[in-house]
Amino acid sequence: MAHGQQTDMDFSLLSPLSTASNGTAPTPCEELTSMKIYIRRLRIICNEKEKTVALLRQDHGYDETDTLYQLAWNEFQDIQGTLQQAVSVLTPPGTPGCFLFISLPKNTP
Repeated sequence: MAHGQQTDMDFSLLSPLSTASNGTAPTPCEELTSMKIYIRRLRIICNEKEKTVALLRQDHGYDETDTLYQLAWNEFQDIQGTLQQAVSVLTPPGTPGCFLFISLPKNTP
């Protein structure tokens, strides 16, 4: 494979659940821990994007058709969708051998 080309396998390695630290398949507990960290980071980004949209709405020149507002709104929606998807695939608490409690975001099912 030429340098710079990526395969589907390369992209799968970018997942937070790809492999454990020792290179083996992750245990259920490691997967849960990894997803908890991933979801926490997504929440931080989502909250900041939401604050940005709210600040733009408070601006005297607020206009939903403005390109900067649209950019902020689209970024917020994208990260919110990613967060909801991550929560939807999350292994429920109570994974055998893993004593980890996760608080799910308020806006997710």
